[in-house]
Amino acid sequence: MSDKMSQLLQVGGSIAVGVLVFAALAWLMKMEEIHIVLDIFGRRLRRRRLKQKTAAASEQAAEEIKAEEPSANAGEPADEQAEETVEQPTEQTEAPAEPHSPEEKE
Repeated sequence: MSDKMSQLLQVGGSIAVGVLVFAALAWLMKMEEIHIVLDIFGRRLRRRRLKQKTAAASEQAAEEIKAEEPSANAGEPADEQAEETVEQPTEQTEAPAEPHSPEEKE
């Protein structure tokens, strides 16, 4: 069994070294495809880190709000607190339409 395991490790190691050599030479020769792949992986890593930072900041902000909420509105019932946080939609007026023909402009 150890004979098969050593063969597997030897083949796997050889493949890994071959992939690393290919990647290094492709990067040194500035192959466009390698740079595209690296950019894709870089964007995914940055996006994942950003999501983690955003989630941590959101959790922290939620904890701070929960900690401050009872002391700020301690005398008010819970229903009144909820009503204060609901924002009412605002009406937007539309700009008058401009005339399309010279006759309408007069």
